[in-house]
Amino acid sequence: MASALTTDSDSTQLQSLRLLQQIRNFEGESAAFWQLFLDILIRVSRAEAAIISLRTGEDASQSRILAMGPQNSSTIGYCKELSAVIPKVSDACMKNGYAFLPCDQYSLIAVNLIIDLNTQKCMAILRLPFTDKNEVTLAINELLSVSDIPAQYRLQQSALSAMKNQGRLTDILDLMALLNSQNRFIACAMTVCNELAARFTCDRVSLGWYKKGYVRVKAMSHTDQFEKKMEAVQHLELAMEEAFDQDADIIFPAPQNSTCIYRDHEVYSKEQDSPFIATLPLRKNGQTVALCTLERSKEPFEKLHLQQLRVVLDQLTTRLDELYTRDRWFGARLANWIRVKLSRILGYDHTWTKLLCLLGSVALMLISFVPIRYRVDAPMILRTDDVSYITAPFDGYIQNVNIKPGELVKTNQILLSIDKKDLLLEEASLLAEKNREEREVEKARASGELADMCISQARYDQSYAKLSIVRYRLNQADILAPYDGVLIEGDQQEKIGAPVKQGEILFKTGRIKDIYSEAKVSELEIQNIKNGAQGEIALAGKPQKPFKISVSLIVPSAVVNDKDNVFLVRCKFTEPVPEWFRPGMTGVSKINAGKKTILWIICHRTVDFLRLKLWW
Repeated sequence: MASALTTDSDSTQLQSLRLLQQIRNFEGESAAFWQLFLDILIRVSRAEAAIISLRTGEDASQSRILAMGPQNSSTIGYCKELSAVIPKVSDACMKNGYAFLPCDQYSLIAVNLIIDLNTQKCMAILRLPFTDKNEVTLAINELLSVSDIPAQYRLQQSALSAMKNQGRLTDILDLMALLNSQNRFIACAMTVCNELAARFTCDRVSLGWYKKGYVRVKAMSHTDQFEKKMEAVQHLELAMEEAFDQDADIIFPAPQNSTCIYRDHEVYSKEQDSPFIATLPLRKNGQTVALCTLERSKEPFEKLHLQQLRVVLDQLTTRLDELYTRDRWFGARLANWIRVKLSRILGYDHTWTKLLCLLGSVALMLISFVPIRYRVDAPMILRTDDVSYITAPFDGYIQNVNIKPGELVKTNQILLSIDKKDLLLEEASLLAEKNREEREVEKARASGELADMCISQARYDQSYAKLSIVRYRLNQADILAPYDGVLIEGDQQEKIGAPVKQGEILFKTGRIKDIYSEAKVSELEIQNIKNGAQGEIALAGKPQKPFKISVSLIVPSAVVNDKDNVFLVRCKFTEPVPEWFRPGMTGVSKINAGKKTILWIICHRTVDFLRLKLWW
């Protein structure tokens, strides 16, 4: 019998040693650790029930139960009893390291558990089925020998966390080194997707960027090119927008107590046969700029992996956003820079809308209340009152033409010559006839025949008159310019040798120094123009050079021009006119009509039309 008890005791000790070895290498969650450690305490002390309590405040009654056991119906009452004695043994246990409450048929002991050097507020309370003081002392000693195991667990967890953080830091540094070697956004995004897929064992990783209210997929792991209009890509973008709208990490299948909406993720998961999906926003300055979606087909995403992903993405966001901003064309970069500056004043939400509303309000106030110079536009033509028409002095043929329209002419300059051959022949004939009649007069005078002398004298006078006419025409054969000016009309170059009739208009000349502008102002605007109003004209041949004018005369009667009534407004130049001005040149005149608001300038014609149509 003694041999059997010895065997059972050795077996219990062996199991306890194995449990101690197991718990010293335990790497699981703290809740599982405390339950396993409680089972060891029960085995070591041969207790009927036990609890582990952590004091959470200065008062002994402020405690939290970390573990209790054994987990069966017969020990529930024992655990309640142990919970009730926590205030009684807490202070003594913290002071002495243990506490002992003897009872009639059992014993209650409490042992202080070491969590770390600064915390002495955790203790284990056990119900022993014996009252022998030696056995109780032995149980307390055995419990004190293992009371440092929680501290070892905490140290081991800290070491493991440090190793994991070191590995996480190494991953971040490796990824940052890869990203820094990229100078283009797409190449950098592809690198991020491929590296995340490899390091976190994902089937596919996608990166989407937020722009103008939508999320657009920019890169996919192991995919150089993809069609953005594909149905799968569109559903992926909807899933990303679902995470963007909620500004939260979305894990599918959703964990317990999750309040996120994951309808689009569920649709995408079914269509792409990706049972496990995680979408994480990438934030910069608190604003989501991009989203990363990771897909797995074999195992769900663990909490630790998601934490590591969050740290990695937080470190990569700045570099990605910098490349995205720099990799756009100049106009987009400038607009983004302006938006960032304006957002400090107008806020980050709807910055452009606020700016447009502000500018629209300012523009409306300006056009409604700020007067500006108003000028009436009207077509114009250069004219001169000193115009001469040069006609043909007699019938003949054009021999020479020495000028073309538009050229300057000088006084007595030969413009055109009429052929003189016929006139010279006629002059010679009349000269011979005049000489013959002159001799007949002398002959009759010598013979004393008075009647014949009178007849011959009359014939002589007739011949002389005809000769004078011919010589006058010879002097008029060269047509001369009457004054300094310009040839306005009369291109006779192609008519050399052609006949001309007496009185036929050959040229039209005018003086430049008396040139003026004649504007054709619509009857809708004539009431806005006053005598003496200043303005400017620009000629069609040289619009870059305006010339200043002043209204000198408004013709009071209207004329019809292209089915519209217009008033002729004569304007004189207030500065010397250049030599290249020619009557007949056209252009546009702008005549000052006072100061008006922009709203009046835009609407006054419409208002006048409505008044004309709707008056009663």
